[in-house]
Amino acid sequence: MRAGLSDSAPGDWFTQEQMLAEASRAGFDANRALIERWVGHGLVDQAQTLGGGPKRGVLRGWPENQRRLWLTMLDKRRQTDSPQALANVPVSIWLIWGEEYVPLRQVRRALETNSEVRSNSPRHDYPRAARKLVRDLARSDADPRAKDALIDALVHAAQDRRFDDEKIAPLVDRVVGPADSSAQADGPRVFGILKAQWAARTHFYEFKDGHFLWARMFLVSAQADYERVRPLLASDPRFGKLHEPYDLDHVANRACRDMLLVLGMAIVAPPGPQMPMPLTLDPWLEGRGHISTTVEVERSPLWLPDGQVRGHLKIEVAVTIDPVA
Repeated sequence: MRAGLSDSAPGDWFTQEQMLAEASRAGFDANRALIERWVGHGLVDQAQTLGGGPKRGVLRGWPENQRRLWLTMLDKRRQTDSPQALANVPVSIWLIWGEEYVPLRQVRRALETNSEVRSNSPRHDYPRAARKLVRDLARSDADPRAKDALIDALVHAAQDRRFDDEKIAPLVDRVVGPADSSAQADGPRVFGILKAQWAARTHFYEFKDGHFLWARMFLVSAQADYERVRPLLASDPRFGKLHEPYDLDHVANRACRDMLLVLGMAIVAPPGPQMPMPLTLDPWLEGRGHISTTVEVERSPLWLPDGQVRGHLKIEVAVTIDPVA
Protein backbone atom coordinates (compact mmCIF):
# COMPACT_ATOMS: atom_id res chain seq x y z
CA MET A 1 0.00 0.00 0.00
CA ARG A 2 1.30 3.43 -0.90
CA ALA A 3 1.87 5.77 2.00
CA GLY A 4 -0.96 8.22 2.58
CA LEU A 5 -3.66 6.14 0.90
CA SER A 6 -6.68 4.77 2.65
CA ASP A 7 -6.21 1.34 4.17
CA SER A 8 -9.37 0.29 2.35
CA ALA A 9 -7.87 0.92 -1.09
CA PRO A 10 -7.27 -2.37 -2.95
CA GLY A 11 -3.75 -2.92 -4.27
CA ASP A 12 -1.45 -0.07 -5.17
CA TRP A 13 -3.13 3.27 -5.83
CA PHE A 14 -1.51 6.57 -6.72
CA THR A 15 -2.62 10.08 -5.88
CA GLN A 16 -1.99 12.94 -8.28
CA GLU A 17 1.13 13.91 -6.37
CA GLN A 18 2.40 10.35 -6.58
CA MET A 19 1.62 10.13 -10.30
CA LEU A 20 3.69 13.26 -10.85
CA ALA A 21 6.49 11.84 -8.68
CA GLU A 22 6.45 8.63 -10.76
CA ALA A 23 6.78 10.71 -13.93
CA SER A 24 9.70 12.66 -12.52
CA ARG A 25 11.41 9.48 -11.35
CA ALA A 26 11.12 8.07 -14.89
CA GLY A 27 12.65 11.22 -16.40
CA PHE A 28 9.49 12.83 -17.77
CA ASP A 29 8.47 16.48 -17.41
CA ALA A 30 4.86 16.73 -16.22
CA ASN A 31 2.64 18.88 -14.03
CA ARG A 32 -0.88 19.00 -12.60
CA ALA A 33 -2.28 20.85 -15.59
CA LEU A 34 -1.08 18.15 -17.97
CA ILE A 35 -2.58 15.22 -16.08
CA GLU A 36 -5.89 17.09 -15.65
CA ARG A 37 -5.95 17.99 -19.35
CA TRP A 38 -5.20 14.39 -20.31
CA VAL A 39 -8.01 13.12 -18.08
CA GLY A 40 -10.35 15.40 -20.04
CA HIS A 41 -9.04 13.98 -23.32
CA GLY A 42 -9.38 10.37 -22.16
CA LEU A 43 -5.62 9.76 -22.34
CA VAL A 44 -5.73 8.92 -18.63
CA ASP A 45 -8.83 7.74 -16.77
CA GLN A 46 -10.56 9.92 -14.20
CA ALA A 47 -9.26 9.44 -10.68
CA GLN A 48 -11.32 7.18 -8.43
CA THR A 49 -12.51 8.00 -4.93
CA LEU A 50 -10.55 5.92 -2.44
CA GLY A 51 -11.98 7.21 0.83
CA GLY A 52 -11.17 9.89 3.36
CA GLY A 53 -7.77 11.57 3.36
CA PRO A 54 -5.61 12.31 6.41
CA LYS A 55 -7.45 15.63 6.92
CA ARG A 56 -10.91 14.19 6.20
CA GLY A 57 -10.84 15.38 2.61
CA VAL A 58 -11.76 13.10 -0.28
CA LEU A 59 -8.80 11.00 -1.37
CA ARG A 60 -8.66 10.19 -5.08
CA GLY A 61 -6.20 8.13 -7.08
CA TRP A 62 -5.41 5.78 -9.95
CA PRO A 63 -4.62 2.04 -9.96
CA GLU A 64 -1.35 0.50 -11.11
CA ASN A 65 -2.40 0.00 -14.74
CA GLN A 66 -3.30 3.69 -15.02
CA ARG A 67 0.09 4.64 -13.57
CA ARG A 68 1.70 2.60 -16.31
CA LEU A 69 -0.61 4.12 -18.92
CA TRP A 70 0.36 7.60 -17.66
CA LEU A 71 4.03 6.76 -18.20
CA THR A 72 3.20 5.27 -21.60
CA MET A 73 1.48 8.48 -22.67
CA LEU A 74 4.42 10.59 -21.47
CA ASP A 75 6.76 8.40 -23.49
CA LYS A 76 4.56 8.73 -26.60
CA ARG A 77 4.44 12.49 -26.10
CA ARG A 78 8.11 12.57 -27.13
CA GLN A 79 6.90 11.59 -30.62
CA THR A 80 3.77 13.79 -30.75
CA ASP A 81 1.90 16.05 -28.37
CA SER A 82 -1.32 15.86 -30.41
CA PRO A 83 -4.20 14.62 -28.22
CA GLN A 84 -5.90 13.30 -31.36
CA ALA A 85 -2.93 11.07 -32.17
CA LEU A 86 -2.26 10.05 -28.56
CA ALA A 87 -5.89 8.96 -28.14
CA ASN A 88 -5.10 5.86 -30.21
CA VAL A 89 -2.97 4.45 -27.38
CA PRO A 90 -5.62 3.87 -24.68
CA VAL A 91 -8.14 2.72 -27.29
CA SER A 92 -5.68 0.15 -28.68
CA ILE A 93 -4.86 -1.15 -25.20
CA TRP A 94 -8.57 -1.56 -24.45
CA LEU A 95 -9.09 -3.39 -27.74
CA ILE A 96 -6.36 -5.93 -27.02
CA TRP A 97 -6.40 -6.30 -23.24
CA GLY A 98 -9.83 -5.03 -22.19
CA GLU A 99 -11.18 -3.08 -19.26
CA GLU A 100 -8.61 -4.31 -16.77
CA TYR A 101 -6.24 -1.83 -18.41
CA VAL A 102 -8.56 0.86 -19.81
CA PRO A 103 -12.24 1.23 -18.79
CA LEU A 104 -14.89 1.83 -21.41
CA ARG A 105 -15.72 5.29 -20.04
CA GLN A 106 -12.14 6.31 -20.87
CA VAL A 107 -12.37 4.76 -24.34
CA ARG A 108 -15.42 6.91 -25.07
CA ARG A 109 -13.57 10.10 -24.09
CA ALA A 110 -10.46 9.14 -26.06
CA LEU A 111 -12.53 8.42 -29.16
CA GLU A 112 -14.32 11.75 -28.73
CA THR A 113 -10.92 13.44 -28.66
CA ASN A 114 -9.65 11.65 -31.74
CA SER A 115 -12.76 12.25 -33.83
CA GLU A 116 -13.42 15.74 -32.44
CA VAL A 117 -17.14 15.04 -32.14
CA ARG A 118 -17.48 17.72 -29.44
CA SER A 119 -15.35 20.37 -31.14
CA ASN A 120 -16.81 23.30 -33.08
CA SER A 121 -13.33 24.13 -34.37
CA PRO A 122 -11.68 20.96 -35.71
CA ARG A 123 -7.90 20.96 -35.26
CA HIS A 124 -6.94 18.04 -37.46
CA ASP A 125 -4.74 18.79 -40.46
CA TYR A 126 -7.51 17.63 -42.78
CA PRO A 127 -5.82 18.68 -46.07
CA ARG A 128 -2.77 16.57 -45.26
CA ALA A 129 -4.92 13.60 -44.17
CA ALA A 130 -7.08 13.84 -47.31
CA ARG A 131 -4.03 14.04 -49.59
CA LYS A 132 -2.52 10.94 -47.96
CA LEU A 133 -5.77 9.00 -48.27
CA VAL A 134 -6.15 9.84 -51.94
CA ARG A 135 -2.48 9.13 -52.63
CA ASP A 136 -2.73 5.68 -50.99
CA LEU A 137 -5.94 4.63 -52.77
CA ALA A 138 -5.86 6.32 -56.18
CA ARG A 139 -5.34 4.33 -59.37
CA SER A 140 -2.08 5.09 -61.13
CA ASP A 141 -4.02 6.51 -64.08
CA ALA A 142 -6.57 8.48 -62.03
CA ASP A 143 -7.40 11.93 -63.40
CA PRO A 144 -5.43 14.53 -61.37
CA ARG A 145 -8.42 16.83 -61.49
CA ALA A 146 -10.63 14.15 -59.95
CA LYS A 147 -8.04 13.56 -57.21
CA ASP A 148 -7.90 17.27 -56.40
CA ALA A 149 -11.70 17.46 -56.37
CA LEU A 150 -11.95 14.50 -54.00
CA ILE A 151 -9.38 16.02 -51.66
CA ASP A 152 -11.33 19.28 -51.59
CA ALA A 153 -14.63 17.47 -51.02
CA LEU A 154 -13.22 15.47 -48.09
CA VAL A 155 -11.65 18.55 -46.51
CA HIS A 156 -14.86 20.55 -46.82
CA ALA A 157 -16.89 17.65 -45.40
CA ALA A 158 -14.62 17.55 -42.35
CA GLN A 159 -14.58 21.30 -41.86
CA ASP A 160 -18.29 21.88 -42.49
CA ARG A 161 -19.42 18.69 -40.73
CA ARG A 162 -21.54 17.73 -43.76
CA PHE A 163 -20.90 14.58 -45.80
CA ASP A 164 -22.23 15.07 -49.34
CA ASP A 165 -22.95 11.53 -50.60
CA GLU A 166 -23.96 12.63 -54.08
CA LYS A 167 -20.74 14.57 -54.59
CA ILE A 168 -18.24 12.28 -52.88
CA ALA A 169 -19.41 8.86 -54.16
CA PRO A 170 -18.75 9.49 -57.89
CA LEU A 171 -15.41 11.14 -57.11
CA VAL A 172 -14.31 8.09 -55.13
CA ASP A 173 -15.27 5.85 -58.06
CA ARG A 174 -13.25 8.02 -60.47
CA VAL A 175 -10.18 8.05 -58.24
CA VAL A 176 -10.19 4.52 -56.75
CA GLY A 177 -12.00 2.69 -59.51
CA PRO A 178 -15.47 1.26 -60.22
CA ALA A 179 -16.87 -1.83 -58.52
CA ASP A 180 -14.47 -4.75 -58.85
CA SER A 181 -15.04 -7.82 -56.68
CA SER A 182 -11.63 -9.23 -57.65
CA ALA A 183 -9.74 -6.28 -56.16
CA GLN A 184 -8.85 -5.74 -52.51
CA ALA A 185 -10.69 -2.41 -52.65
CA ASP A 186 -12.79 -0.49 -55.13
CA GLY A 187 -14.67 2.79 -55.22
CA PRO A 188 -17.95 1.59 -53.67
CA ARG A 189 -16.17 -0.15 -50.78
CA VAL A 190 -13.94 2.83 -50.04
CA PHE A 191 -16.97 5.11 -50.14
CA GLY A 192 -18.76 2.76 -47.72
CA ILE A 193 -15.83 3.03 -45.29
CA LEU A 194 -15.83 6.83 -45.47
CA LYS A 195 -19.60 6.96 -45.00
CA ALA A 196 -19.48 4.60 -41.99
CA GLN A 197 -16.77 6.62 -40.26
CA TRP A 198 -18.78 9.77 -40.88
CA ALA A 199 -21.94 8.16 -39.51
CA ALA A 200 -20.09 7.15 -36.34
CA ARG A 201 -19.05 10.75 -35.72
CA THR A 202 -22.53 12.07 -36.43
CA HIS A 203 -24.32 9.55 -34.18
CA PHE A 204 -21.56 9.10 -31.60
CA TYR A 205 -23.69 9.87 -28.54
CA GLU A 206 -26.34 7.37 -29.59
CA PHE A 207 -23.99 4.41 -29.13
CA LYS A 208 -24.57 2.26 -26.06
CA ASP A 209 -21.93 0.27 -24.20
CA GLY A 210 -23.09 -2.80 -26.10
CA HIS A 211 -22.17 -1.16 -29.41
CA PHE A 212 -18.62 -0.63 -28.16
CA LEU A 213 -18.30 -4.18 -26.86
CA TRP A 214 -19.62 -5.55 -30.15
CA ALA A 215 -17.14 -3.39 -32.07
CA ARG A 216 -14.29 -4.63 -29.87
CA MET A 217 -15.30 -8.24 -30.52
CA PHE A 218 -15.47 -7.57 -34.26
CA LEU A 219 -12.07 -5.86 -34.37
CA VAL A 220 -10.01 -8.20 -32.20
CA SER A 221 -11.48 -11.20 -34.03
CA ALA A 222 -10.36 -9.64 -37.32
CA GLN A 223 -6.96 -8.79 -35.84
CA ALA A 224 -6.51 -12.36 -34.62
CA ASP A 225 -6.93 -13.48 -38.23
CA TYR A 226 -4.83 -10.68 -39.74
CA GLU A 227 -1.50 -12.35 -38.98
CA ARG A 228 -2.52 -15.35 -41.08
CA VAL A 229 -3.77 -13.41 -44.11
CA ARG A 230 -1.32 -10.48 -44.07
CA PRO A 231 1.31 -12.10 -46.36
CA LEU A 232 -1.33 -12.53 -49.06
CA LEU A 233 -2.71 -9.02 -48.57
CA ALA A 234 0.77 -7.49 -48.57
CA SER A 235 1.60 -9.16 -51.89
CA ASP A 236 -1.05 -7.13 -53.72
CA PRO A 237 0.79 -4.83 -56.16
CA ARG A 238 -1.57 -1.91 -55.56
CA PHE A 239 -2.70 -2.05 -51.94
CA GLY A 240 -0.04 -4.29 -50.40
CA LYS A 241 1.87 -1.34 -48.97
CA LEU A 242 -1.09 -0.55 -46.71
CA HIS A 243 -0.81 -3.84 -44.81
CA GLU A 244 1.71 -3.26 -42.02
CA PRO A 245 3.42 -6.01 -40.01
CA TYR A 246 1.21 -7.12 -37.15
CA ASP A 247 2.56 -5.66 -33.93
CA LEU A 248 1.51 -3.21 -31.24
CA ASP A 249 2.22 -0.25 -33.48
CA HIS A 250 -0.07 -1.63 -36.18
CA VAL A 251 -2.99 -1.80 -33.76
CA ALA A 252 -2.21 1.54 -32.07
CA ASN A 253 -1.78 3.49 -35.31
CA ARG A 254 -5.32 2.73 -36.43
CA ALA A 255 -7.28 1.97 -33.25
CA CYS A 256 -9.60 5.00 -33.27
CA ARG A 257 -10.12 4.92 -37.02
CA ASP A 258 -11.04 1.23 -36.91
CA MET A 259 -13.40 1.73 -33.98
CA LEU A 260 -15.21 4.52 -35.81
CA LEU A 261 -15.51 2.33 -38.90
CA VAL A 262 -17.07 -0.61 -37.08
CA LEU A 263 -19.35 1.58 -34.96
CA GLY A 264 -20.47 3.32 -38.14
CA MET A 265 -21.18 0.01 -39.85
CA ALA A 266 -23.74 -0.66 -37.11
CA ILE A 267 -25.64 2.31 -38.58
CA VAL A 268 -25.07 2.15 -42.33
CA ALA A 269 -24.87 -1.66 -42.73
CA PRO A 270 -26.05 -3.38 -39.52
CA PRO A 271 -25.44 -7.14 -39.39
CA GLY A 272 -28.54 -9.04 -40.44
CA PRO A 273 -30.12 -12.14 -38.87
CA GLN A 274 -28.30 -14.36 -41.36
CA MET A 275 -25.01 -13.58 -39.60
CA PRO A 276 -23.68 -15.93 -36.87
CA MET A 277 -25.15 -14.88 -33.51
CA PRO A 278 -21.88 -13.54 -32.01
CA LEU A 279 -21.60 -11.09 -34.91
CA THR A 280 -25.11 -9.70 -34.51
CA LEU A 281 -25.77 -6.69 -32.33
CA ASP A 282 -28.65 -7.81 -30.14
CA PRO A 283 -26.72 -10.12 -27.75
CA TRP A 284 -24.22 -7.34 -27.05
CA LEU A 285 -26.87 -4.67 -26.56
CA GLU A 286 -28.65 -7.06 -24.18
CA GLY A 287 -25.45 -7.66 -22.17
CA ARG A 288 -25.20 -11.33 -23.14
CA GLY A 289 -21.97 -11.09 -25.13
CA HIS A 290 -18.57 -11.67 -23.55
CA ILE A 291 -15.07 -11.68 -24.98
CA SER A 292 -11.72 -12.73 -23.57
CA THR A 293 -8.31 -12.50 -25.19
CA THR A 294 -5.08 -14.42 -24.75
CA VAL A 295 -2.20 -12.24 -25.91
CA GLU A 296 1.36 -13.19 -26.76
CA VAL A 297 3.75 -10.28 -27.11
CA GLU A 298 7.47 -9.82 -26.58
CA ARG A 299 6.96 -6.76 -24.42
CA SER A 300 4.43 -5.23 -22.07
CA PRO A 301 1.56 -3.22 -23.59
CA LEU A 302 2.59 -0.33 -21.36
CA TRP A 303 5.74 1.63 -20.63
CA LEU A 304 8.77 -0.28 -19.35
CA PRO A 305 11.83 1.43 -17.88
CA ASP A 306 14.27 -0.98 -19.54
CA GLY A 307 13.46 0.33 -23.02
CA GLN A 308 12.42 -2.94 -24.61
CA VAL A 309 11.48 -2.60 -28.27
CA ARG A 310 8.12 -3.45 -29.76
CA GLY A 311 7.59 -7.10 -30.51
CA HIS A 312 5.53 -9.66 -32.36
CA LEU A 313 1.85 -9.79 -31.42
CA LYS A 314 -0.51 -12.75 -31.42
CA ILE A 315 -4.10 -12.72 -30.15
CA GLU A 316 -6.46 -15.61 -29.46
CA VAL A 317 -10.09 -14.64 -28.97
CA ALA A 318 -12.87 -16.44 -27.13
CA VAL A 319 -16.44 -15.18 -27.55
CA THR A 320 -19.39 -16.46 -25.53
CA ILE A 321 -23.08 -15.54 -25.72
CA ASP A 322 -25.31 -16.15 -22.71
CA PRO A 323 -28.64 -17.80 -23.47
CA VAL A 324 -31.76 -15.68 -23.40
CA ALA A 325 -33.16 -15.59 -19.87
